Amino acid sequence: MSANSNIIAKERIQHITNTIGLSSVVHAPHRVKPANEAANHSELNPVHFLARSATIYPQKIAVVHGMANRRYTYAQLNRRVLALTYALKHQLSVRRGDVVAIIAPNIPAMLEAHFAIPAANAIICAINTRLAPKEVDYILNHSGAKVVLVDAEFAGLVEGSKLPKVIIADTGVAASDEYERFLETGYRDADSLGWGGLDQTDDENEGVSLCYTSGTTGKPKGVLYTYRGMYLAALGNAIEAQLRLDSVHLFIVPLFHANSWIFPYAVTAIA
Repeated sequence: MSANSNIIAKERIQHITNTIGLSSVVHAPHRVKPANEAANHSELNPVHFLARSATIYPQKIAVVHGMANRRYTYAQLNRRVLALTYALKHQLSVRRGDVVAIIAPNIPAMLEAHFAIPAANAIICAINTRLAPKEVDYILNHSGAKVVLVDAEFAGLVEGSKLPKVIIADTGVAASDEYERFLETGYRDADSLGWGGLDQTDDENEGVSLCYTSGTTGKPKGVLYTYRGMYLAALGNAIEAQLRLDSVHLFIVPLFHANSWIFPYAVTAIA
């Protein structure tokens, strides 16, 4: 084994021991808080894929976006997701079982929401950007959404809604983006508490994603995915698509369409 391989192996072992709590380092922000005390059982939860990848491959590129070639490593994506989770919980009082809607194209905020909302034990409801305001309003009411995150391009779709809104300008810069300023309210807890400050679901059969049809044969109809279902589907996708560590996935299927067939979680699971 080369010297470089030895260094990489040692770094991976250190990351893993930090995660499972065997290190002498007290602060391990990527360590997921156990949902129960059972030694032989762990609830299947797809958001844990991100904690794992951020731990083992922190400097690997996770996101490449836009003409400006904005890039986030897994460590950066993990930090942003945690910041969004804490911001939702503390700024908008999102609690377990609440529905958080998001209306956006395939942008970083949409990917972040797919991890942050379940990490808050809430249910993500990604809404089709091609629907009319009346259909969007029906889904918001029918789903019981408590909050809506919306890309500035589609803000007109929720203009008449009285729900609390966070507008996403998709600039990545706080000075010009309300969403980025919203994330800033969560960074302190993201850095000091990490995953350890978040209670994880203790029921893998709980609902985590509410997807709606486009309503072509009537009013839109919702389908509820569970944590367990999403986790297993993600692993199934990774196997079927033969994803590897050097795979690069271009999101063509909208993330609002059946959560892009669960590929956000599948890709993150492999890193």
